[in-house]
Amino acid sequence: NWPRDVLYTNLLIHTEEQLSISTKGLGKEPRKVSIQNITSRSHPCCGQKGVVAMQSIGNNERILDYTGRVIIDQDELDSTSSYLIQLRAGIDVDAQKAGNESRFINDYRGTGKPPNVTFEHYFNREGDLRIGIFSRKKLRKGEELLADYGHEYWDRMKKAACN
Repeated sequence: NWPRDVLYTNLLIHTEEQLSISTKGLGKEPRKVSIQNITSRSHPCCGQKGVVAMQSIGNNERILDYTGRVIIDQDELDSTSSYLIQLRAGIDVDAQKAGNESRFINDYRGTGKPPNVTFEHYFNREGDLRIGIFSRKKLRKGEELLADYGHEYWDRMKKAACN
């Protein structure tokens, strides 16, 4: 169910060398989630993909990290990418061409359900800054993960569509 044109990785990709390392399966962790096709006609993402819990997930539990290519040079930034998240000022993570299941977490708007996960910055055991996907409540097996993308995301998408 993974797109052929997107590299699967659980790493933040800083260099081309890391792209080859990530294809060897390094950085894998047990999956708590799965990508599924959305078939409900009432869902705003019908015909696209979403992420569901493969097991019960506790409240405020880190589910996985948001991964992708780290963009430091703002000239390399693709402002039309719908997969950009700011790691810190001047540094973004773009999961358009490389990432993991987190790139398929949908916005809650139009689903009739509140957001149940959040994107939060945290430091891992090695002291590296990461973007984690954390549950906002206890999640049931089979429940879709939904986030609040925020107004900045929608403003950027509107601006990109108008250019």
